[in-house]
Amino acid sequence: METGRPTVRSRQRAAPLTAGKRGPTLTVRIVVWAGAATVFAILALAGMLIFHEFNTVSAEATQRAGEAQAIGLAAAVGGRSEGLGSYLSTLARSEPLAQSLASDDPTAHIEAEAKLLQQLPEGSKVELYQGEQRPDPNSGYGYSGADLIRRAQAGEEPPLELHAPATNHQMLMTARPIGGTHPIGAVLFLLDTKEIASWLPKPSNNGYAELKQGEVVIAHTGDANAQQGNPYFSAVKGAIWQLSYWPAAATNEGAITLLSMVFGGALLTVTTLLLGLGWWLGRLVGEDLANFVRRTMNRKYAGHDLPLKLREFHATAVELERRRTERGRSNLSSVLHTEETPSTPPPPPSVPDPAADLVFMPKDALQVEELPPSSAPLHHSTPERR
Repeated sequence: METGRPTVRSRQRAAPLTAGKRGPTLTVRIVVWAGAATVFAILALAGMLIFHEFNTVSAEATQRAGEAQAIGLAAAVGGRSEGLGSYLSTLARSEPLAQSLASDDPTAHIEAEAKLLQQLPEGSKVELYQGEQRPDPNSGYGYSGADLIRRAQAGEEPPLELHAPATNHQMLMTARPIGGTHPIGAVLFLLDTKEIASWLPKPSNNGYAELKQGEVVIAHTGDANAQQGNPYFSAVKGAIWQLSYWPAAATNEGAITLLSMVFGGALLTVTTLLLGLGWWLGRLVGEDLANFVRRTMNRKYAGHDLPLKLREFHATAVELERRRTERGRSNLSSVLHTEETPSTPPPPPSVPDPAADLVFMPKDALQVEELPPSSAPLHHSTPERR
């Protein structure tokens, strides 16, 4: 039987939180500080890459500077050796020297050698060889002197080389052909090595340089303390020498200090800002959550416009208040409608209908007998009128 009361639907309430159950531990500050740690790691990695790139670029610049310095020093020595070689070639191509060598008079040869010495630095020696003459192997010039004469008699101009490099009697030695394109002999020049030290300029940046013939050091200059690591090599033109150069140890302390200060300051600034942002944002969210709970759950603050600084909290609070207002109006309207509408009486009990039972009675329940044809018809009698 229905009544006029409104139907009340039962709602399942959420189980209350127990004291022993821990709530979530994630906070806004943890999220922001995790981001700060990520940014810190990224900046640190970027700093390491920048420092590595700086070292690579610095090493490449040092290598290019070392190669350029070695080439420059070798060019300075080569210019002096080529200049000396050209001067000796000019002396050997003079016509009076060719005429003196062509003479069979030994006095003419001696006079020609004396004239050549007058045009050479002090301490030099010269020897003329007519035709295919060779130095005596016991003369002290060895096989190197004989090879120089042979090459000069063939028309070559061999480069300068150091004679007796491992002794105290070192001398520069070379040979030049006499007689132009068709040599009639050769002249052997032996020069003092004192001037070679002046040929090698002092390297810049406090480096160290050595002029070598094979493994023998002919001359050196610079700071010997810089002789560390592998040197830079460069061949010397006009001689069979090689120049070795060691650059001074590269010190990038100033650049490294400046780079570290700039990067460290930027890293500290960014980290401080992110940590401050995490603290401020955590406080802001905490205050907004507290006001949000007061505004939406506590009737004491109903109708009060509690300040919500975050737009998301404000929009959610407005939506909850709207729904709460609509729900209250709906409940009030339902109660009023129930009081104004009368209750509907129950319908009367149903009475069985015999005619209907007869109509729907089964056929077996009715028995009909058929009369014989001789029987008299039935007549309907009418009652007599009185």
